[in-house]
This record gives sequence, structure tokens and C-alpha cells, in this order.
Amino acid sequence: MGSKGAYKAMGDQDTHVVLEEGQQHFYSEPEAYAWLAWQEQRMRWTYSSDGLVVGWYETKAPSPQREALIAEVWQFYIRGKKPEGMKGSSEERIRITRTSPQELEIGSQGSSHPVKIGSREFSGKAIDLMKEFKLSTVDVEDVIARAKKVAHGDYFCYSGWTLRPVVSLSVCTDPAGKAWLVTP
Repeated sequence: MGSKGAYKAMGDQDTHVVLEEGQQHFYSEPEAYAWLAWQEQRMRWTYSSDGLVVGWYETKAPSPQREALIAEVWQFYIRGKKPEGMKGSSEERIRITRTSPQELEIGSQGSSHPVKIGSREFSGKAIDLMKEFKLSTVDVEDVIARAKKVAHGDYFCYSGWTLRPVVSLSVCTDPAGKAWLVTP
């Protein structure tokens, strides 16, 4: 899904585990913080000042009841480069061990520029996700107009999955109405 990483689901009859890693590309740091806030309702995040992000959550999987652990590792890039000095970072909570002193540099994909479509501003990350999943601005506006607004920190999220008929996307905006994330 554009993250240039790996996804692995595994487990046995008692435990289900999902591991995911990759890259997340943003046009600006506010887009990165919006992505973290959107995911924060289920994930516990910690991250380094240069954008290495680790998150996890545990839950009971549906019938048959079993434990589920979801763990994710992401490297954030802002305009194709690792960020410097991300607010809220915690260097002491992430330890990196390398077998070689040379750091591998991966990631050259950039993020789209923020744009205004109609009367709404969209972040670069929202534009990238809309292109990737072929989501339309008409559907985005429909979801914002009809779905319940749910506050998540400084953002509001709207789920088209709760509507009838279903609109297969979710949108997160700031109080001014800028669409920061649009996801399937």
C-alpha cells in the first residue's frame, strides 16, 4: 500500500500477531502528526526525533476468542528526508543496534503538495492516499456532510463505513476543515 515495507500476519489458535513495517511519506511535519493522531485511538506510539516510529496494541480477536498483538515500525520522511527534532520524540524509548556502522538510506519517494479542491484544502498525504485508493472528493464531501464527527485530539474523524449506503472511506480534518487524511 505504498509504504515500501513488509506485512506479516501469523499466529496459532491462541494468539494472532500482525507485524508491519515500512515508510510513511509526508509533505510536512503537521501531516505526520495528523497521521499519528489518527492512529492514536488504537496504537500506542513512541518515536525518535528523526522519525523512527514504533507502535503496538493488544486486543481480543473475534470468535474464537484469542489474543491479538499488532506491532508496526515506520520510518517517516518529510519531503523525501528524515525529519529532525520531531516534537514529542523519546530517544530513550527506542534503541537501534546495527551490525555495521553504515546506515542504509532507503526512501526517495516524496509526498504530493497540499492542494485546494473546491472549497476544501487537502494535505499532501490525503492526496497521495486518494490517488492510491482511487477515492473521490465527491465521496469525501459526502462523508463529511453525513457522518458523525468524532474528536481525536486536535482532529475530527468521519467514517463513511457507518453510513447507509456505505461510503468506503474515512476522513480526518482539523477544526478549519482541512482534510489531513483520507483512507479506505
